Amino acid sequence: MRKIFLIMVLMLAALNLFGCSGGGAGTGSNSASLPNNGSSTGSAKITINWAGSKGDVLNNAYSVKFNVTTRVTDASGTVSYRREVNAAIVTRNASNSSETLTINGIPIGQRTVIVQAYNSSGAEIGYASNNVTITLGDNNGLSMSLAEGIFPYTIFGKSDAAAPTNIPSYGPYITAISPSSGNIGSSVLISGYNFGFSQGASSVEFNGVPARIVGWNNVQISCEAPQGTTSGYIMVSVDSTNSNAIWFDVTGDVNPSIAGLSSGNGFAGDSVRVYGGHFGATQGASTVKFFNGLSAPIISWSNIAIDCTVPEGAQSGPLFVTVNGVNSNEENFHVGGAIVVGPVIGNITPTPTAIGTEITITGIGFGNIQGASFVTFGDATVATNIISWSGNQIKCIVPSSLPNGYIGVTVTVAPYTSGAHLLYVI
Repeated sequence: MRKIFLIMVLMLAALNLFGCSGGGAGTGSNSASLPNNGSSTGSAKITINWAGSKGDVLNNAYSVKFNVTTRVTDASGTVSYRREVNAAIVTRNASNSSETLTINGIPIGQRTVIVQAYNSSGAEIGYASNNVTITLGDNNGLSMSLAEGIFPYTIFGKSDAAAPTNIPSYGPYITAISPSSGNIGSSVLISGYNFGFSQGASSVEFNGVPARIVGWNNVQISCEAPQGTTSGYIMVSVDSTNSNAIWFDVTGDVNPSIAGLSSGNGFAGDSVRVYGGHFGATQGASTVKFFNGLSAPIISWSNIAIDCTVPEGAQSGPLFVTVNGVNSNEENFHVGGAIVVGPVIGNITPTPTAIGTEITITGIGFGNIQGASFVTFGDATVATNIISWSGNQIKCIVPSSLPNGYIGVTVTVAPYTSGAHLLYVI
């Protein structure tokens, strides 16, 4: 038996795929689905044929990674790619002559499908390509026979003379939660994609409170509304990357709740948006008050967002919303220019980059010397090779243990850690 590691890579705006296990004698099979994102979609069955491969490089590869790529050219001639990397494992009998991938949810239109095979060392050992027109419903019969070697991107013309390197990739994304309200301890199903096939160090938060996880896979998470939470946003964090947020109402909780501010600082007269919930459809007698009790002039008011103006004479400190005599939680606001507390990453170059490459991290608040400060890639990979360190620039080497794809990079200057800045590793 040979284990084939299928990493299906689809390069197409707003697409992502996830795999599930399968297999059998004669033909191995693997199923995948992509988020619809509002587009009209179809499906494609891709059969990757092993029979007829020349030489022994492919036939003797016991661990193979397949990249499945879609390439599309729009009406203006612009070529676009989409890459979403998710691992799926299938078991292949020694007698299998092919592997079949059924991919659902592909937006309709003309696509070029490229299959690339890599050995366990990451070297490309085979390829195939074909054109397919995706129509509504099933699109069967796309069969490809692998040829040994490296895929020649030059067949597409001058604009594709080399393999694309800076391919966008999404982090976790929530498409829906069910139910959208419930009691403390009630079960909530989060649907989406790019959650990862197991939880690992990933997490779900309800209005900032970690949730107990019941089940986890790449497209669904089952969890419980945690004790201590109030109505607010649900968010998934994977590899230091946060998802979009969707509002969840805690049953019986009708108090106003602030989820965040559009800006944490500003001068008198500047506009600020207050995000949250249970503000009421209209303002009525409700208010937004700054630290010293001054009410903010209101520009617009809805149940989940308030636009207001920083009042003259306001002082730095917490602001809050009052609805029907009930105060919300507080959010700090600084009257004046931005105050930086702790490190902030502004940019990382070059990107994309490769393991072992020197990168430059620019920003502020790093401290003039490194001391006990450090740079982290992902959740726990600390950079061990720091070349230079100053208050606004760090040069270091990308660790060799990182996987390909987007990695969140942070700088820690105790007791503060910067927000994660995404670096694409190839």
